[in-house]
Amino acid sequence: MRDWYNSYLVAKDYFETYGHLIPVCTLRYKNKNLGRWVVIQRHEYSKGRLSPERIELLNALNMVWNLKEFKWFKNYYKLKDHYDKYHNLNVPELYSWINFQKQKYNQNKLSSKYQDLLKEISVDFQMSSHYSWDNFYDLACQYYEENHHLKMPVKYTMAGKNVGNWLRNQRKFYKVGKLSSEKIEKLEKIKMVWDVNDNNLKIGLEHAQKYYEKYGNLAVLGDYCCADGFKLGCWIKAQRRNYTKNTISNDLKSKLNNMGMIWDYPSYYKELHFIYAKQFYEENGHLLIPRYYSIEDINIGKWLNLMRTKYQKGLLTPEEIERLEQLNIVWDVPKYRFLNNKIDTPLKLLNRQKKIIEMIQEILAEYPNQTSVSHLKEEINQKLLKKL
Repeated sequence: MRDWYNSYLVAKDYFETYGHLIPVCTLRYKNKNLGRWVVIQRHEYSKGRLSPERIELLNALNMVWNLKEFKWFKNYYKLKDHYDKYHNLNVPELYSWINFQKQKYNQNKLSSKYQDLLKEISVDFQMSSHYSWDNFYDLACQYYEENHHLKMPVKYTMAGKNVGNWLRNQRKFYKVGKLSSEKIEKLEKIKMVWDVNDNNLKIGLEHAQKYYEKYGNLAVLGDYCCADGFKLGCWIKAQRRNYTKNTISNDLKSKLNNMGMIWDYPSYYKELHFIYAKQFYEENGHLLIPRYYSIEDINIGKWLNLMRTKYQKGLLTPEEIERLEQLNIVWDVPKYRFLNNKIDTPLKLLNRQKKIIEMIQEILAEYPNQTSVSHLKEEINQKLLKKL
């Protein structure tokens, strides 16, 4: 009883917060699997195993005992409100639902209660026996005029019609030579793409080429997005995945290799460190980076210390040494500081630490309304480096 009541209190809190008790079945709330608990209460109620006391408590939270019926009436009253106001049933987001009710009616699967309610708002249960090619084409034209392309999901509907699936069928007919030249001409007027996969590859390559021309590599972060919204990072990851599965074409592999594509992730991740180290050097003229300095969550300071350690142990390749020396890396930092009179006495070190703390406090004072500055770590690091 105590466990049930504890769960009930969580449900009550949810109801008071969100105004309903219709959580998704997987919802966890206040460390309780609330969604699952609500499903169980409905099941127990349907089997007559829920006590009157518990039913009363749940009714106080507007408990929905029959979720399917609740959803049906939610759509029905939305449609009825529109009908009462405008005397028609032109509610685009309910076209699919209306057609589904018609299908159930014609299959003798719609309850008489639902039939009577739908007849009250003049729903015509006769299914349209034919929707012509031109009707679908008109809807496709409307979509193109609004979006300037035909890249719609397969299940995309307009006016209750699955235009996305219709377009997919036109591509299939085109591929096997069953689409007339007249229809092909009409569809090409609204920029029909016959091979979607080929078009996606073409667009991806165009963006990859632009990135390569700008940065000289394809070490693209996974979440990188181009200015026009194209998710190049995701596209590059997909090509790496295809390469690993050996499902990438030789032609595409060759084109990406010419842009310096890095296929395996460890090499890609290492290349990012080189790129960010070069970026730091070009902006600051040196690589004397604090140990915990990061760019885009890549810890460059720690990585450079690792490179120095590997250099002293003779574990770096000649290519790695050459690339780092092009950035004037200092291999022995303590010796460099000693030769340049930069060794601090304990007193100097203490004063320097105090000065750094003061600098940090000055920078933090620029963010008076921030309760947390963890998301500003990179920006604060840059400001501190300039002061140093």
